[in-house]
Amino acid sequence: MPAPLPHLTLPSPRNLRWASGVVLWLYVALHLATHATWLVSLAAAEATRRAVHGAWATLPGTVLLYGAVAVHLAMAGAAVWQRRSLRMPAVEALRLLLGLLLPLLLAAHFSGTRYLGEIDGLEPSYVRIVRAIWSPEGLWLQLALLLAAWTHGCLGLHLALRIRPRWQRLQPVLLAAAVLLPVLAALGVVSMGREIAWAALGAPSPSAPAAQASRALTEGLRTGWIALVAALLLARWAFGVLRERGGRGRISLRYPDRTVQVPRGFSVLEASREHGIGHLSVCGGRVGAAVRDSGGLANQFIGDSVMAIFGLDTDLPTACAQAVRAAALIEQRMDAWGGSFTDQFGQPLDFGMGLHAGTVAVGEVGFQDTTTFTAVGEVVNTASRLQDHSKVVAARLVLSLEAARLAGVADALGPPEPVTVRGRSAPLQVLYVAHPARQWGEPRFGGGAPSPASAGLRPDPQ
Repeated sequence: MPAPLPHLTLPSPRNLRWASGVVLWLYVALHLATHATWLVSLAAAEATRRAVHGAWATLPGTVLLYGAVAVHLAMAGAAVWQRRSLRMPAVEALRLLLGLLLPLLLAAHFSGTRYLGEIDGLEPSYVRIVRAIWSPEGLWLQLALLLAAWTHGCLGLHLALRIRPRWQRLQPVLLAAAVLLPVLAALGVVSMGREIAWAALGAPSPSAPAAQASRALTEGLRTGWIALVAALLLARWAFGVLRERGGRGRISLRYPDRTVQVPRGFSVLEASREHGIGHLSVCGGRVGAAVRDSGGLANQFIGDSVMAIFGLDTDLPTACAQAVRAAALIEQRMDAWGGSFTDQFGQPLDFGMGLHAGTVAVGEVGFQDTTTFTAVGEVVNTASRLQDHSKVVAARLVLSLEAARLAGVADALGPPEPVTVRGRSAPLQVLYVAHPARQWGEPRFGGGAPSPASAGLRPDPQ
């Protein structure tokens, strides 16, 4: 019997954007370092340029470089498309703006170096390049290109790594290096131009047809990029308008004293904003008390959702048993309160819960004085997805088979079903419980030594 083929995991869009960005950042960093070597001598600068250019001009280097450009532009376009709003922090807006401007600046650089080298056989030596840009307009364009590319790359690195402790410790040194390198490169370019002019060094010029083709390519690339960005933004705007008007749709909720129009998929509490805060407080209080009475910690209250952690000071089987008991208590207490909710809103309160078990990372997260103790990891994400799935299957609790086994309740719940969970490479075996309070009275607890594991519980009024 042949061995099964290994499961291939495709890189995520974030990893693709990160990897391609690192390649392009390295390309820019080597360019800046090469320009800075002109402060040493013309021979050192030209030798460094030939070594760097030779590496990128090879087939693997070319594929890596232009592949990174294509992937990074595609991922950037996808990120813009997925945005619901252009509201963002100033640093993120600056990075995005520089990223959109870079192709306009790169067009002349590409057509004047790589393209002319291909069609006219001209080597992109420093003497030829500096003579071509040695004018106020050319120098400003070159410096703008270097600064835009370098700033965009450094901001991307900072935004991706800023939460790493080592990055935070080295940040002053890295900032100094990030500022110093382009300054040295700019000084090198100026020094280079003066020496070439003083020594009256000459270099072959492109033929008239090649120069004309290079200018046409520059204008074509710039026009094409502007049209592409404009089309992307226009299409995204049109898609949002169509989705709001007809794609997602709106529904009418009729209460005893009023009717409201809301997007399809809103919960009752989200639709009833004027009464939402008070009811969210009651809902969160009942859920939090049930979690606390079962031995867990309700630590995140986001909108009409609550996340609870079990097992901070117990073993995993005990944590799962506590979470199962909490699910039953939550249903009991929410149903007891549901009568007044029905009287006011004209329909019963419903909710769903997701439960998963495993090891997570716990700690304080936040900024300055605004921090909270929470858990992060695959377990938390999966529990949230299972809570979302509870709405689809009309069950108040969806729990993973692993959590049910650890809690000692799996055998009584029937056969599991595979469910595709976003963020997981393989389907997850889950069990459905329509009414936890009816299914279980007081689940018996396990025992054992404490372990750093948790089960995530996420109730959500619908």
